[in-house]
Amino acid sequence: MLAPSKHKHQNAETARPVSKDLETCLVIAGCSGVGKSTIVKYSHDLDIKLYGKEFHEDFKKTRNSWPHQEFDDYIEAIKHGSTFEGRHIRELNQEKSPPKHILIHVDLKLLISTLGYYAASINSIQYCSWGNFIKFNSFWFIF
Repeated sequence: MLAPSKHKHQNAETARPVSKDLETCLVIAGCSGVGKSTIVKYSHDLDIKLYGKEFHEDFKKTRNSWPHQEFDDYIEAIKHGSTFEGRHIRELNQEKSPPKHILIHVDLKLLISTLGYYAASINSIQYCSWGNFIKFNSFWFIF
């Protein structure tokens, strides 16, 4: 189990120290359309231990309704639960009392482009014969 963080972080937009307690931050990452949301939905519905036994109770706390539902709009997402998309991070940072347990969906292609890189085309993918690795341009991904 992760211990709550008591670190003070500098908020770049307001230049004031902030302190928030976060017990669990679960991340599911993949390219758009690969099934991140479907995996989360069915893991909740079927009580699958997606993050293992140790974090299963924390994962269940990220469920916002029955059946599990995601919200594109941040206001709806924060009102109904603890499941967020990568684009919600800035607004989540501004919350005075964010949820103690959060699940964040990260679109890897969007993340890579936000960092200033181009996502690989299907022609630039290299598979490694000695393990579960894929190389996109100069990035290696383990699965």
